[in-house]
Amino acid sequence: MNITPGIYFIYTSPWGKISNKVQFNVTTTDQTVLNLYLQDKEIAATSDCGATYPVSYLVPKTTSVADASLRILFSKELARYGVYKSVSIVNGVAKVMLDSAETPSSTYLRFLSSCEKMHILAVLRDTLTQYSTIKSVELYSPDGKIEF
Repeated sequence: MNITPGIYFIYTSPWGKISNKVQFNVTTTDQTVLNLYLQDKEIAATSDCGATYPVSYLVPKTTSVADASLRILFSKELARYGVYKSVSIVNGVAKVMLDSAETPSSTYLRFLSSCEKMHILAVLRDTLTQYSTIKSVELYSPDGKIEF
């Protein structure tokens, strides 16, 4: 049996209900699986804007997993909050630089709702702190550190 690289879900379906769903990542030596944390919109709508869940992405092999993770996050989950420029990791702190403090719709980050701010921080924190070299996350614009 040939299995192509990808993400597979294995489960049983007795009486039409999915049971014991397990995710498997099949990779090759030239690919890496990145686990990104996205906002759990169901929980966020009722009680916790910072609730996240992991989603696996299969990408070309890289040693810059934080950078690769952020490129995906800012092209999908966080696109409306700014344009990702770079990340530097210094003494366990991931310093995430945005191209500007303005979103594509010209709304400054400081005017976001508390729920939107929690969403950004939770997604960045949960995604980046899974890597052993990162203990915390800070967000920056060309004007300096972004404080919420």
